[in-house]
Amino acid sequence: MNQSSFTGLRLRLLLLVLLAVLPALAPTLYNGLEQRRMAAADVQTGAKFRELLGFAPEAIVIMDREGHIQLVNPRPLNRS
Repeated sequence: MNQSSFTGLRLRLLLLVLLAVLPALAPTLYNGLEQRRMAAADVQTGAKFRELLGFAPEAIVIMDREGHIQLVNPRPLNRS
């Protein structure tokens, strides 16, 4: 066998290995992107909490599963 037949065989073998590995890479990449999106959402939620607590430091912050935030003031307002 000459050198060019080994080169062709190596190329075909490399392509076969890449073809076998690609299906495993797709879920890995998708999971990484999903984790990144969830981390960004967590950062945004934390920023909302910090912003609300800056406006009312004595308030109780309640957040439901849909992401709605409610402030509850434990002290009555002084209306003089």
